[in-house]
Amino acid sequence: MKEKGISLAKVGLLLGTIFFIVLYVLFVTGLAKELKTSQILNNANAEQITRASLERQDDHMLGNFLLQPNVIKYQNKDYFIIKEGASSVTVLSLKLVFFNVFKDLLFIIVTFILFSVLVFLLARQYQRNYFNKLLEPLSEKAEQSAELLGTPVDKEDAFSSLAQLDRALERLLQNATNFKITSEKSAHLDRLTQLVNRHFFLEHISKQLDQDPPKARKSGLLFIDLDGFKQVNDSFGHSFGDEVLIQVAERLKTIVRGENLCFAEPDAPLEYNLARLGGDEFTLFIETLDDSERAVNIAKRVLKEIEKDFVLGNKIIKISASVGIAVYPDSANSPEALVQMADVAMYRAKKDGRGIYRIYSPEMGSKLRRYHYLLEEMRLGIETNSFFLSFQPIINVDGSAISYFEALIRWQHPAERNISPAEFIPIAEDSNLILK
Repeated sequence: MKEKGISLAKVGLLLGTIFFIVLYVLFVTGLAKELKTSQILNNANAEQITRASLERQDDHMLGNFLLQPNVIKYQNKDYFIIKEGASSVTVLSLKLVFFNVFKDLLFIIVTFILFSVLVFLLARQYQRNYFNKLLEPLSEKAEQSAELLGTPVDKEDAFSSLAQLDRALERLLQNATNFKITSEKSAHLDRLTQLVNRHFFLEHISKQLDQDPPKARKSGLLFIDLDGFKQVNDSFGHSFGDEVLIQVAERLKTIVRGENLCFAEPDAPLEYNLARLGGDEFTLFIETLDDSERAVNIAKRVLKEIEKDFVLGNKIIKISASVGIAVYPDSANSPEALVQMADVAMYRAKKDGRGIYRIYSPEMGSKLRRYHYLLEEMRLGIETNSFFLSFQPIINVDGSAISYFEALIRWQHPAERNISPAEFIPIAEDSNLILK
């Protein structure tokens, strides 16, 4: 069964209604008594008005309200007729009668008001006790929940159950807010470098690129890949490799601040324009690219910073980076494609010598597609025995005799026929397929 408490508003409305009804009854009764007394005792405050000067105007509305029919207006004042003669009328001022009646009722009015205040206070105390009883278990549950989340509520006996519940809910709200910030940060964060991750980075640049109509402005993206990082892991262990990645992230943050490329929300102190995509790959977004030379200058600064020594304990490690640059919307018209094209340019930088930067061009895309196509075809060719050896004799010109034979690998492709070793050998070496 659902319990119901006493509403203070209902109590106040009930008391107010009773008060005005009783006051009206007492007032009308006192008014009739006062007029009757004035008629009998010939009240000294009564006035005589000659009928010749009286233009009688009965005030029926006021008379009906006061239950007195003989209410008139004379010279814009209200009067009661207490006696009528042949040539004159005896009247009594309405204000004077009201004053006398209220004077007689003053004690009753004050008593009733005090009684009403007392009833109201008692009802309020009852309601407070009633709600405290209802809220006490809720308050205890909220306090236990806040304590489980690591922020116990200080109990004070002077506080009501409602106040205690409010404090506990405030702590729970604080915990929920902190949890929301922490969880969102964890979802967007690379735990090792404390940079944003690939997913959130793509969401961010997508929002930035969608703010303006196509071709309204140019933006740039740098794809950064460390050269020789695998050797660091193999030589010194993954803990050293992780420390290198952390230091690289700090150096890139310095570049972002120095080049005024920062983008961060007030409630999330993460740098949105800088991300770790995974492994030893980083990317840096330039929102506004007034001049493509600016992207080149930033790339040069990245290369210079990463070429500096990495001091890890008593060891000094040297690595470099290859940087690919893609420009929106010249190189691509979507965030994913922009990252991909910058990745293509980075691979070209690695192929051209490492430790350098390259700007994406369509010709790089066709070469990359050819690279991946031949890579997949080579894997199939190994399984189908499409590769064979060709023995080339080495002849001694002096004696015209064969000194030895040179074994050469050849590839008989089912569609392209003979593919030159100059084209597939570098791919086999780069992908380690040459070891199979």
